[in-house]
Amino acid sequence: MGNLEPRAQRIPHYQNRGKTRMSIQVIGVIEHQDIGTGAWTLVAESGETYELKDAPPELQQPQLKVKVAGQIRDDIMTMAMIGPVLEVQSFELLG
Repeated sequence: MGNLEPRAQRIPHYQNRGKTRMSIQVIGVIEHQDIGTGAWTLVAESGETYELKDAPPELQQPQLKVKVAGQIRDDIMTMAMIGPVLEVQSFELLG
């Protein structure tokens, strides 16, 4: 039997103007995308790419393996429009 635990967990957090924000924890690798003015992203183990909103300086290092907790922000758009916007609330360096 394999590990059936989901790699990303989406939990309805609260309602805001009729939209649900989702809290999520993602394990993946940080990458910098040279699109527009540049964007920091988290490429999850599942292959999905999240654009990090206001990534702290400690996360602005390519190829850094991390676990990030935050909220999916479907109420904002970005210049890069790479994937879902993940507003970082906390993170853990994994190696």
